Amino acid sequence: MTEPEVVVDDVFYLSGPMTGLEDFNYPAFNAAAVILRQRGFSVLNPAETDAGSSDRPRSFYLRIDIANLLRATKIVILPGWERSPGATLEVAIARELGLEVLTYPDLEPLSEVTERPTRASVFPKTAEGRKQRPVASGVLDYFPDALVEIAHVSWVGNDQHNPGERLHWARGKSTDESDALIRHFLQRGGNDTDGMRHSAKMAWRALALLQKEIERDREFA
Repeated sequence: MTEPEVVVDDVFYLSGPMTGLEDFNYPAFNAAAVILRQRGFSVLNPAETDAGSSDRPRSFYLRIDIANLLRATKIVILPGWERSPGATLEVAIARELGLEVLTYPDLEPLSEVTERPTRASVFPKTAEGRKQRPVASGVLDYFPDALVEIAHVSWVGNDQHNPGERLHWARGKSTDESDALIRHFLQRGGNDTDGMRHSAKMAWRALALLQKEIERDREFA
């Protein structure tokens, strides 16, 4: 593993999940900040914002944190960042600014592929639970044409937002599933300006919303 080169005025901004976690996940942020500073990095730690308080409105901290992110040269993301609306927003801003996104603790560049939510552990562990979730006969066979259109929405969206990159869900670039879903619902039956069906985009947003809800519930279970 090759560590990022430490240069003069190089500044790391820490990003990760906070809302809904015990002590707002401050212990994990503070521990990471200590280790990175011991290794010679300058660190902007959101857990230290406003002297480490947690009783102000979320917008108060978000304004300060984004301002600090604009001062950084690299962003370091803690585990679970992809399930945090705030962290995914920060990653999206960092990418638009051309900042390198590094994973903690390895400090390896974030691969776009790691944003994929799929994994092998989505099915229940019991045989009866798995039997009650017939993905092929209960979803693919029910809606083959609709799923083909939804897959095309993924391809068109990737080509629009991540040109030249491997197909992946860049979660930080669009997080307003509920509002976008309703916008497309109100225009159902027609096509969007890019030629895609509004109903297909509505279904894609519904799947994204459901996926995030399930991941959130699993994380806090």
